[in-house]
Amino acid sequence: MLRPEPHYKTYRPLIANKDEFWAGFIGHRIERGKGLTLADQCTKKIFCFDWEGKPLRMFSLEFPAVYFDVDWNEKSLYALELHENDLVITTYDLDNYLPDSK
Repeated sequence: MLRPEPHYKTYRPLIANKDEFWAGFIGHRIERGKGLTLADQCTKKIFCFDWEGKPLRMFSLEFPAVYFDVDWNEKSLYALELHENDLVITTYDLDNYLPDSK
């Protein structure tokens, strides 16, 4: 299989509820002969869409996230972020961003 050049790491992970889905965007250009750091492989932005594909919102993360998840009822975003060389669990309050789901 031929791989187009340039090649990019794009979306990972995807999470969803009944109203919308969130996609972590990496956006790192892969260059031949250069290795990827852990930070290169992490989510830098999160794009949110409704189920028809309409963009709803976008979050830019201060630190790259290895993984994230949302507690839809408590309106919290949990991210496993890479701070320097340390992994840190960070919680973001989404109360001002999500419609009332309780």
